[in-house]
Amino acid sequence: MHCPNCGAKASARQKFCRACGLSLERFAQLLAEPPPDIEDKDVEDKDVERARRRLLYLESGAKLAGCVVGLAAWLLMASVIAGIGIRAIINDNNTAWGVMLLVMAVVSIALEGLLIYSASLHAKVSTQQPNRPAALPPAETTNKLLPEQQAQIAMSAIEQTTARLDEKIEPRS
Repeated sequence: MHCPNCGAKASARQKFCRACGLSLERFAQLLAEPPPDIEDKDVEDKDVERARRRLLYLESGAKLAGCVVGLAAWLLMASVIAGIGIRAIINDNNTAWGVMLLVMAVVSIALEGLLIYSASLHAKVSTQQPNRPAALPPAETTNKLLPEQQAQIAMSAIEQTTARLDEKIEPRS
């Protein structure tokens, strides 16, 4: 574990941080015991994720319906323009005006086809990207962590003496 105050490495047996002196006993207990309502949080998290997926599904359906209605209106407009152009050529003997309207209708239909093709390419590209979690809050970080080279703090004089005494003392048989 790391000291929550200064970020120095500490073992679970340590009572105090060697770097800053913070009492670590309570933090070690908290790390050892899982929270009692962890199962309830998992269930709530799954429910929230399921609701997010449903909302995205509904939003994408509404977006698709809006696109279909828009494209249908565009095609209807192009058809009306083409019909007016044909009528201008046949009934009114106004060939220039009729050809111009027919060209506008064909260009409009071609643009609609390009938009549909572009949307299908966009859909393919977006489904190939890895799934990312939906707007999770950023993880809390601390700037108090020491660089890896300094993370191992030397033992205090008392700890060194205790370690030497433990090595010299041999149990009696």
